[in-house]
Amino acid sequence: MTRPGGTKLLVPKTVFYTLEQTKDGKASLLNIEDFDGLYGSVKAWHTYLECVNGLFCFWTKLKQCGIICNPSTGEVRLLPYVDVDAKAYDYSLGFEPEEKVYKGFFMKTQHTSISDFKTYYTRIWVFTLGKDESWKEIKSIPAFNRVREGVCIDGVIYMFNCLANDIVAFNVKAESFCRTITLWEALYGHELDFYNLMEVKRKLSVLEGTAAYGEINFWILGKGQHIILDFPLVHKTVFFDCWTYYDGEIIIGVGVKNKKLSFFSYDIARKSWREFEVHGFRGNDASKFGFYKCVESLFPIRKKLQMCS
Repeated sequence: MTRPGGTKLLVPKTVFYTLEQTKDGKASLLNIEDFDGLYGSVKAWHTYLECVNGLFCFWTKLKQCGIICNPSTGEVRLLPYVDVDAKAYDYSLGFEPEEKVYKGFFMKTQHTSISDFKTYYTRIWVFTLGKDESWKEIKSIPAFNRVREGVCIDGVIYMFNCLANDIVAFNVKAESFCRTITLWEALYGHELDFYNLMEVKRKLSVLEGTAAYGEINFWILGKGQHIILDFPLVHKTVFFDCWTYYDGEIIIGVGVKNKKLSFFSYDIARKSWREFEVHGFRGNDASKFGFYKCVESLFPIRKKLQMCS
């Protein structure tokens, strides 16, 4: 979605689709930015993706090298290879607004020994886009094991931590953890995979990832606000892995089938839902897709980064 001269809402799968919402409430495809084939045979459901200030970082736990792309310029680059042995990898992309610097973070968390599955250690490397030639390891990192993608707000990356059932906050400029946020009682006993981090008016928020019994829980942490959304699809429990906040509304995707995307938009102020359908997607079904609010960025990533080995 976009308004003239405004913010775009991108819907990426293997490709990026740019949508525009018209005055009559309909949404249509404007163009397609094709990034097919970056991971070869790796399937879409293995892919993780974060969007920060116009740039995207996506990766898979099965291959080490992450990818940075700028849909506004069509540029795509692989991040450098990190010479470290691990079976699973994670990335995050952060933006420092004061100096307007993008930084990529490479993470691995593993057990201290094969026999001790309760003791973890974490290592993190940082790479400054447009400046660094190689990764730099950060010292004194507390052990944590992230769940799902993170969100970057005002130079701080927030991530779910399943080791302590909390949210960890990482300062992009200082390249260090600044605090943790203890999760509230409502989340205890539930899998963090069912919850999503998002930004609402520069405030950290949490959205429940299911519509059990026709309701969705939504928390705005900075305001201490808890909202229960009556979801329109009440005939069955709906699981969704597609969400964002855009122009006063929460956007929730339901699914792609027969080249048609179905999603709902909830207006927080009016407390009302709207349903949309968008046609013209490639393929009949999508195993994973997502909405991402993406501003236009002219940040150059033409400088060739070290390729994956």
